Order: sequence, then C-alpha cells, then structure tokens
Amino acid sequence: KEITIRNGEFNGKQVKEFSLKSKNDDNIWLAVSLDILKRNNLLIVLTASYIIIILFIVVGIAIFVVSRRFVIKPLLTLKTAFNLIEHKNYEVKLSPVSIIEIQIVFQSFNNMAIKLKEYQAELEKINVELEQRVKQQVKNIENKVKKVEELEETVYDLQ
Repeated sequence: KEITIRNGEFNGKQVKEFSLKSKNDDNIWLAVSLDILKRNNLLIVLTASYIIIILFIVVGIAIFVVSRRFVIKPLLTLKTAFNLIEHKNYEVKLSPVSIIEIQIVFQSFNNMAIKLKEYQAELEKINVELEQRVKQQVKNIENKVKKVEELEETVYDLQ
C-alpha cells in the first residue's frame, strides 16, 4: 500500500491530490480543494475567537459580581463600622458573612468594639474617681487655708 500526495489543479483551483494503491494495483485518487479548507479554518478560528472573547467577558463579569458581593461589600461595611467606632459608638456589631477570612476580621472587629467600650467605661469611672479626689483635696486645702487665716487673725488680735 502506497500513498502519494502532490499539488494539483482542478477547475483552476489549487488542490491536494491523494493517490492510494490498492492490493490489486489499482489507483484511487482523491482531490481536496485548499480554498475550502482555508475558508473553513478561517471560520473555525473566528468562531473560536468569538467564543473565547465571550467567555472572558462572562468570567470577568462573574469575578466582578462575586468580588463585589463577597469582598468589596463586606470591606465597605467594615469601613462604615470603623467610622462609627471613631465617633465613640461602641454599640456597633457586624453581622456574620460567608467568607471565613472576612468573618474572622468581622469577629475581631466586634471583639475590639466590646473591649473599647469596656476601656471607655473604665476610663470614665477612673475620671469620676479622680474628679472626686481632686474635689476632696481642694476642700482640704480650703479648710487648711481657712485655719491659717483664723490663726493669723488670732495672732493679729494678740498683738
């Protein structure tokens, strides 16, 4: 069995000619037009290109939607919560989210808000105690000044 391939021409068009010898030494000829193959290849390439472009667009939109829902939106929520904490609103609490990493960040934020509230209350308590101590010290000093003034009057009267 022998196969021969050569360039040829049929009806003024370039073709590939295939010749195959059979067992009984007959030749079987087949001619294929390259123009048809080239046009078909071009159509296949263009169709594949369009499909790839559409896939990229769909995947890009999907990535945008997913990142917006699961990353950007939770981060904006976290930013808003930080602004509330900045303005001493320690009651803010973030609701759970579906992404574990962001959920950990949210839980840490909630713990921080609770600690800040406790620290703020402790500072206010210490501030009240200090104010009371200062008032008591001022009162003691005023009493001592009053005693000194009384002693001074007594000494002046004795002279």
